[in-house]
Amino acid sequence: MPKEKRKRVRSADLIKSVAIKTGFDKQDVSSIIKSYLNEIKSSLLKDEDVVVRDFGLFSNKKIGEKDVHNIHTGLFVTNPEHMFPKFKFCLNFRESIKTGVLVKDEE
Repeated sequence: MPKEKRKRVRSADLIKSVAIKTGFDKQDVSSIIKSYLNEIKSSLLKDEDVVVRDFGLFSNKKIGEKDVHNIHTGLFVTNPEHMFPKFKFCLNFRESIKTGVLVKDEE
């Protein structure tokens, strides 16, 4: 039996939905969302955590230097220490997904 393909919501879908719900122009909503995401990226580049209340935590994880094996060439290569972005959902958000009940945030 073939695996069911999951539906994807793309940025354009989110922008359209927010524009309809708020009454703002799509271009304004797009600009706001892009600016919001760019602020998250720039904070992570400065090694700052970003907490979005009732949603989750964006942070960096330090990955230490280690030797890795290239199976194609047989050589060992040193992978340098680097930062890796990660995200942790807040407890209320996870519970909403588990139970299937959307809890709307206070505005």
